[in-house]
Amino acid sequence: MKQSDIRNSFHKLIDEIDNEHLLMKFYDLLIKSSDQKEGELWNQLSDEQKNEVLLAESESHYQNNIIDHETQKAKHKKWL
Repeated sequence: MKQSDIRNSFHKLIDEIDNEHLLMKFYDLLIKSSDQKEGELWNQLSDEQKNEVLLAESESHYQNNIIDHETQKAKHKKWL
């Protein structure tokens, strides 16, 4: 997806959100993300945490390790 397509899709998504609280959460997230230097979060992790992230990423390449969205929603319904 090209950067211009991402921007257009993102603008459309924002325009369709009719929840001020949710919009504020996205806004805060974007502000914090734009203030953060690349690699800053990764550098704050311990070696053990980095290894866990790398392991999870590598395991995600195998379809049998993936849980679909509907299953996750049903499993955690009481918190949603």
